[in-house]
Amino acid sequence: MERANSDVARMKREKPQAVPQHLFVYGTLMRSGRSPYARLLRVKANYIGKALVPGRLYHLGAFPGAIVDGNSKGKVFGEIYRVGNNGFLSVLDRYEGCLEPPGGISLFRREIVQASLATGGVVDAWIYTFAGSVAGRPSICSGRFSFPGACRPKPYLRLRPRSWRRHQSRAVAHASAWRYHSSS
Repeated sequence: MERANSDVARMKREKPQAVPQHLFVYGTLMRSGRSPYARLLRVKANYIGKALVPGRLYHLGAFPGAIVDGNSKGKVFGEIYRVGNNGFLSVLDRYEGCLEPPGGISLFRREIVQASLATGGVVDAWIYTFAGSVAGRPSICSGRFSFPGACRPKPYLRLRPRSWRRHQSRAVAHASAWRYHSSS
């Protein structure tokens, strides 16, 4: 009897673990996403605003993957939605590949993270983090996923130096001046 009373007292002192009512998205589910699930998210959930979480963003091909790390200096930028507890997350779980089949491996995991809102404040939110290995995967150093072609590895983003256009226009100006001068 004494032990049961101490357990009840301990449970009253502890804060109950609440299920997050928010979802942090950083990739194809963002408002700028073209996925039908991004459109479904816009219809079924309430957009709160821009937010960030500590961690790193990686290029996985057609989409990014986040690794959340509270000790990381990097940041993953995204958006916060209020999703509630309407069973909608199970639909997104299937889209994100985080329903682990028996004996299988999930592509993403749904975890709880503290997201910092751009307007100030912190909320507990669900996030889909990459469940695989990031060894050899290029990171998205900016921590921002944007459309189109946001997932390209950094070396492919700029094929020519920024000053190339300036040099090209000078070369064209010199060449046309030379043609004009040589014809007279």
